[in-house]
Amino acid sequence: MGTRTTLVATEKARAVILSGVASSDFREGRADIRQEMNHVDGVMVLGGGLPIRAAGQMVGAVGVSGAPGGDIDAECARAGIDRIQATLDFAQ
Repeated sequence: MGTRTTLVATEKARAVILSGVASSDFREGRADIRQEMNHVDGVMVLGGGLPIRAAGQMVGAVGVSGAPGGDIDAECARAGIDRIQATLDFAQ
C-alpha cells in the first residue's frame, strides 16, 4: 500500500497544480472531463489534494492518500497546511 499511496497523493497534488483549486473542487466542477483527466499521466482527480497559498498566491500543493475516502484525505491535508500557515503568512 505504501508505494501506491504515495503515488496517488502525488498525483492528487499535481491535479491541484494543474487546476489551481482543491482536487475535489476540480473533480466536481469539471465532471465533463473527469474521465479524460484520470487518463493524463501523473494526474489523479480525486479528493485529498489542496493548494498551499501564501499572500493570496498558490505556492504549492499537498496531496494525501490512504484514508478510507478523499474527504478524510482532504482533512489531513488541511491539518498539515494549517500547521504551517502562520509561517507562510509571516513570509509575505
